[in-house]
Amino acid sequence: MCSECNATGDVDLAHLIAAKGPDYDLTDRTAACRTPGCTYWVNFYANDGQRNWPLRTETGLMRQMDRRTAWLAAGGYRTRAR
Repeated sequence: MCSECNATGDVDLAHLIAAKGPDYDLTDRTAACRTPGCTYWVNFYANDGQRNWPLRTETGLMRQMDRRTAWLAAGGYRTRAR
């Protein structure tokens, strides 16, 4: 899920395991948003069929907040197409 444009998608776990191995962990990881015009990044969540659980630790959340602050300071919100 993208924190900026709210785009969502699914991770192909079979492909991810084949590419990265069974010990690869998505906790505290981000990836570039693939929505055209969005310059932000996506966060990963686990879903139990009813709720989404963020794959984040407290340390990872602090790093993400620092990254967002730097992105905003660099004018990232102005580079996104509306």
